[in-house]
Amino acid sequence: MGIHNTINEIASHITAVSVVKWGLIPAAITLMLVVGLCYSLGVRVTGTTSAQVCVGRGAGKDRDCKVKQISNLWNVLWISMIGVVASSVVGVSSYKMGLAIYNPKIAAGMVGARVGADVISGLFD
Repeated sequence: MGIHNTINEIASHITAVSVVKWGLIPAAITLMLVVGLCYSLGVRVTGTTSAQVCVGRGAGKDRDCKVKQISNLWNVLWISMIGVVASSVVGVSSYKMGLAIYNPKIAAGMVGARVGADVISGLFD
């Protein structure tokens, strides 16, 4: 019963952070920047690209090389993956930063606990 009351008292002092303001908006901005960067670099997403694909070891006659056509639609997959990962990282990081700004004592406790865990795990390496 004592630990439950302590946790409830600590939780009552935590200031809530807006998920939209500190998480979704930075994530959306990052996604737009990734798409804009790909557009400004001229990454093609339609048509095909010719590429020489070689099979075999060594150089010269031992290798079987052929020119193959590769669809540029794979670039859409890569842009999507990079955009989702980058925007997720930025969104989560900015949300944690907002939580630390509004709750500095809680943030200091979290950092202290992480440092203490690193010290203890370092003793047993």
